[in-house]
Amino acid sequence: MLKLLNVTCIIEADASQDFDTHAGMLIIPNHMSYLDVLVINALFPAVFVTSREIEKTPVLGQITKVAGCTFIERRHKRDLHRDVDRLSALLNDGLNVTLFPEGTTTAGDQILDFKKSLFEAAIRSKARVVPVCLRYETVDGEAFSSANHETVAWYGSMEFLPHLLKLVSVSSITVRLTVLPDMQFRAHRCRKRLADDTRVRILERYNA
Repeated sequence: MLKLLNVTCIIEADASQDFDTHAGMLIIPNHMSYLDVLVINALFPAVFVTSREIEKTPVLGQITKVAGCTFIERRHKRDLHRDVDRLSALLNDGLNVTLFPEGTTTAGDQILDFKKSLFEAAIRSKARVVPVCLRYETVDGEAFSSANHETVAWYGSMEFLPHLLKLVSVSSITVRLTVLPDMQFRAHRCRKRLADDTRVRILERYNA
């Protein structure tokens, strides 16, 4: 799919990191587009966590179901324990899980505060927490900027199909995926601290 969409992915990671074959990781990236899913999945085969709203989106909802995403209900706290239990079970079964903790996409001009509740799944399962920084660098040879970001970034009230048609017309996209060092689990026994420290690490790399 990345080849069909003319996407070149530059992967950065420490040579000592063991992420190629390891499973049962909670992967935490920043989020700008549905394209992020293809970029991350090309390196980390994973179950992606998305919302019930996406499940009900025409076309995109069907795609996410076929892709094996797991859906959570962000709007009702009463469902939180069930969602945490489900993610913990996936991690304990040795599956990688990718969670977008901003809870939505952005234009690429910021990284929103992380929603912390679902980090509890990593604490319960003692899973590796791997921060990932995504940066779109060029679109049609031009630097990713406010002038062309809407070709890639899908956010706000944008409709899916019109945006997809715009995306497939692009001749080249370059994205940099940086795999950051694992978060030290023993130093993060509380989901709030784990979420905040993970965001800081991604934000530092994004702004570098």
